[in-house]
Amino acid sequence: MKYWFAYRVFDASVDQKPQSSVVRGPFDTYQKAKSEKMMLRGADIQKTAIFQAVSREDAEAIAENETYMIGG
Repeated sequence: MKYWFAYRVFDASVDQKPQSSVVRGPFDTYQKAKSEKMMLRGADIQKTAIFQAVSREDAEAIAENETYMIGG
């Protein structure tokens, strides 16, 4: 298993709906995924928690059902 997270751009004051998710990974360790995730910054960036998946296809399917949060 590898570590992944997803992000999307969304600003409720100007957007009607969030843009498509971008899945980032695979990362060998949780710490590497966390480091990469923390580098993504912006008031309009929403990110998921870091999760595990076997392949990009699995990660994309998981990302569709994840909760997106601002920051973190």
